[in-house]
Amino acid sequence: MMGTAHPHNGKLFITIGNENTQKVDALAAQLKNNAPAWFNWDLKKYPDENHFSVPYKSLFDGLKFIFKDWFIDYYTSESFSYQDVEKRFELLSAEFGYKIAPTEDFLNNCGYTQLRAHHLDHAIGLFTENVKQHPNSFNAYDSLGEAYMNAGNKALAISNYKKSLELNPHNENGKDMLRKLEGGRK
Repeated sequence: MMGTAHPHNGKLFITIGNENTQKVDALAAQLKNNAPAWFNWDLKKYPDENHFSVPYKSLFDGLKFIFKDWFIDYYTSESFSYQDVEKRFELLSAEFGYKIAPTEDFLNNCGYTQLRAHHLDHAIGLFTENVKQHPNSFNAYDSLGEAYMNAGNKALAISNYKKSLELNPHNENGKDMLRKLEGGRK
């Protein structure tokens, strides 16, 4: 059954609480000795949990195991570009067997991660791609305007804040930023 590689890889997360582990240990031994390289598995024992409480921790830890490559640390100072995000999602798509694309919020969060870390070129690249993918999003333009403002490019900051306000005239942040950038006018 596990002799050939699965087209979307394989994952198994096994857990057990404070109970007889003999059969689970036997399964783990078989997997350790016989599982092919493409099959990703792990065993976690919860000695402080019983048969009734272990499912809660198992579910949480199992989802983290299955989707471990999914998350990006939004509080890192590490530099990454849109091309890095694109590669990551290509790998996720291959792993799960269907096209997975970064959402507007995801790209926006990545852009702000780079902005906070003072990687302005990468922030602008991420926000620019977000605007390309979501041209009707006032928030995407607002964020790009902020990145250009931080980079000292007043003209592009103003242009993007204006586009944001065109899409959403109720964007108070955009109005405030535009007023500041235009020197108090409006």
